[in-house]
Amino acid sequence: MLQEVDAQLGNINAAEDGRAGLTKMEILKDNLKDFEPLNYKALFATRKLGQQTGILWAIWLVIGIAYPLFFNFLPTYLSSKFTSDATFDQTYRNYCIVSAVGVAGPISAAVLVNTGVGRRWAMGGSAIVTGVFLSAYTAAVTPSMDLAFNCITSVLGNFMYAIMYAFTPESFPGPHRGLRTGQAATLLHFGGLCASLIGTYTNFTVVPIYVSAAMWILTGFMSFGLPFESHGHAAL
Repeated sequence: MLQEVDAQLGNINAAEDGRAGLTKMEILKDNLKDFEPLNYKALFATRKLGQQTGILWAIWLVIGIAYPLFFNFLPTYLSSKFTSDATFDQTYRNYCIVSAVGVAGPISAAVLVNTGVGRRWAMGGSAIVTGVFLSAYTAAVTPSMDLAFNCITSVLGNFMYAIMYAFTPESFPGPHRGLRTGQAATLLHFGGLCASLIGTYTNFTVVPIYVSAAMWILTGFMSFGLPFESHGHAAL
């Protein structure tokens, strides 16, 4: 409809529009042409490039499960952990505190990644420490300890998440950057679907917390295996 308006106003020359007169199927094929096998093959053109692509995609998938497995179901955990002492208002008050404190994570990450530590080590180290604190979270015996552990893990988790989002696009060559990042985002959301199923069928016990912690630690070690570091480089 908008194209018809532009044509009436003279903003588009239908004869020069390469898509003019195409059928819906032809337009669909044109939109999906970037997903041809040859484009995916380019993602693994060399051993190091294939290693970078494979590890980053695996990280996005694992974090897609690990992050929501704890953080998205946090209100449920909070309400079930201290049911005799906590009210509904206190549960969501703590949830708001944890979310607000987590803002410090990306800010801290923006500073650290521009030091000698670099992207890979900052991302890997924060993921491992996040997993450790998630494991320790189950040992909290008072509401104050519970809130403290949650605040720490929120900062660390968002710290790693911010680096992952920024590091992924810049660690790939420009011509295929969009395809790689888009595929990574797809895996992230697929992981979120898996996390919902895990949380549902384990009845929101402490089991998902341990699973999430193990996945965070695994992600940390996977980050150390990335062959490329983008800090200090204008391009790969």
